[in-house]
Amino acid sequence: MRLHEHDCYDVFAWLMDPSAPAVGIDVGAHYGEKSERFLRKFPRGTVYAFEPSPTALEPLRERAARVPGIRPVELAVGERSGEVELNLTADSMCSSVLPPSKAGLRTYPGRLDVQSRAKVPMVSLDEWTRHERIHRVDFLKIDVQGLELAVLRGASRLLREGVIAVNCEAQLVPEYEGASLFRDIDRFFADTGFTLYQIHEVWTVGEGQTSYLDAVWLSTQARGWIGHDANRAFEQGQREAMLAALREVATQPGHTGHARPRIALYGAGQHTQRLASTIESSEVELIAVLDDRAPGDSAARKSEPQRMLGVPILPAARATNLQLDAVILSSQGFEQQMWAATRWMRDAGIRVIAPYGSDSADSARASPVPAPEMSGAAAA
Repeated sequence: MRLHEHDCYDVFAWLMDPSAPAVGIDVGAHYGEKSERFLRKFPRGTVYAFEPSPTALEPLRERAARVPGIRPVELAVGERSGEVELNLTADSMCSSVLPPSKAGLRTYPGRLDVQSRAKVPMVSLDEWTRHERIHRVDFLKIDVQGLELAVLRGASRLLREGVIAVNCEAQLVPEYEGASLFRDIDRFFADTGFTLYQIHEVWTVGEGQTSYLDAVWLSTQARGWIGHDANRAFEQGQREAMLAALREVATQPGHTGHARPRIALYGAGQHTQRLASTIESSEVELIAVLDDRAPGDSAARKSEPQRMLGVPILPAARATNLQLDAVILSSQGFEQQMWAATRWMRDAGIRVIAPYGSDSADSARASPVPAPEMSGAAAA
């Protein structure tokens, strides 16, 4: 569950100019989803994407071929160099050097089942960067299914010598045997001169127990950089993302035959209100704001629909009969869920644009959400 509208990559962009050639290391890169997200924020950047799992390497290589800033590194990462046995699980995202615990197997039935094992080489980040003559690393992202503390210990020099921020997963319930827990990770960061800045995602299991989280820790120097300018930078980033989406619609030929491309925004929340002036000054024609909380057709006929930015707020199901050139998702914090929820629109031939990148391949694999049932009026 997301706790903030912005994510860790927005925080990174508050700390460093997005036009700079930032250097990131993605430990536990899987298919490179987060590496690509980093490069959407830092298009001149480079990400060294560490992934040892044979089942994940081919998708990672394919993504790197599309996104030149991703540099796959086919190694496991830990406290020291050597060779380790990797447990390859039924869900490729859950593979780990550590075996799953009884709690993990009980919590995620089937997903953590070990299908096979593979011997893989392991390095520490301090040794690897020294060997590769990489003299500066700005950001670390670590997601290694319980081995996070070992990775951090093997990067002690890097953390002292210039890393600005670390995005790290941390377990609260040990889902793997010998897994490092949040309290251990936070204590290590405190001893290394880093401060917990934000817990931005949490996951719960069973009857609501919080099982693990994603958080951002900042160096002492970087913590002093974030102040009142952060919100301003965040809002500027949102304006730029929406402007790019609007330009994308305006510069590509429409299919509805109208003088200006016709769009609807999906989301009637603060994000849409905050970007009102940006949207209203664009070269597209805003037809409606779509929102899941808007009254259905039978209720709408009894009263005038609510309005936002001068246009009606309509149920999402009405998108099929508005003669739209595109639907633009208007939420940063919930964009990935909205992308999954608009699968039916894309299947119906409606172009959907995700300004913050949830239309990338990893999000497209999300479970499809069925089309809403439409009344005769909505389907007409």
